[in-house]
Amino acid sequence: MAHTTEIMVNGILTQVTEFDHSAQEIDDAIDALGGAKTPQEALANLGAGVRPTLLRNGFFVGGGSQKGSGIFPINQRGKLSYADGYTIDGWKLNSGTLTVKDDCIELEAPSGNFATFECTVEAPSNYSGKTLTLSALAERISGTEYCYITNIFDEYKKDVAIPAEKGFCSLTDTAGTLTSSLKFVFVCGKGCKIRMYAAKMEEGTFHTLGWMDKSGGVHLFDTLHYGWELSECQRRQLALWRYFISPAVHFQPNYIDFSIPVPVEMRTTPALTQSDFIVYADAKGTQSGFSLSVVGISSNAIRVRATKEAHGLTLADGVHIEVNVERAILDANL
Repeated sequence: MAHTTEIMVNGILTQVTEFDHSAQEIDDAIDALGGAKTPQEALANLGAGVRPTLLRNGFFVGGGSQKGSGIFPINQRGKLSYADGYTIDGWKLNSGTLTVKDDCIELEAPSGNFATFECTVEAPSNYSGKTLTLSALAERISGTEYCYITNIFDEYKKDVAIPAEKGFCSLTDTAGTLTSSLKFVFVCGKGCKIRMYAAKMEEGTFHTLGWMDKSGGVHLFDTLHYGWELSECQRRQLALWRYFISPAVHFQPNYIDFSIPVPVEMRTTPALTQSDFIVYADAKGTQSGFSLSVVGISSNAIRVRATKEAHGLTLADGVHIEVNVERAILDANL
């Protein structure tokens, strides 16, 4: 880096440029750049920082957080195989089968239809008019149909093929006025299978996902901080494990309120699946006929209401709600 300063030269105030590194450091950096064939390799040679990603949970090579804290990708739902719907945190599957592997995730499309795997970026209007680059480390391992990544800037824009061997693919596009949607999408052609190792969307004209060395080996710039990424994922969904219990905090004749603590403030009021929970009274057992809904959120809790006309329960009955499945999801996904 360099900065401009002013000094007196023969009585004349003159602007000069001062470098923040020694001549040897600059010479070494130039040598490193001279051997680089791509911007990504130059970044690697210089040990430079990389741009932040707009995607959630785009690092797929760890085997999944169901193995333990600190392991990517974050996988609060805990499954190793998914069909339609939300899968690992932040990513949604349409058609096909997604499998969480030790070093990647695999997407297989049925013979009669293509499959998509997508991540939606929050607040798309913030990126109106911005130049964005999408990139992936991926490979097609079977099938002959076209497999690719694409950007959706409100509507479909561009695409670029996923390579037949493990490698990087990227596209750059400038968004117009975004009003409804900004997405990164993997598309797996009919009857094909692809492996996905990482994905990124960032501002700028080239990607900083990773680089390929002179021998053809691929490397990722590991830029994700697990704790930060987990908190961002938990803004959108939170898993409550079996036997989670929340005692009643407020009684009225026709409803009972419960407070569920959350580690971060959720993005919006989450939805819940009623069959994932039971209302239980220590003195009277499982209670039927209640309708559950989320009625409020705060920075550290959500308020769940169990509604039933003239339920007849009191604080003395030891009332609580309890998770009745392996994992219940509080869903505030985009």
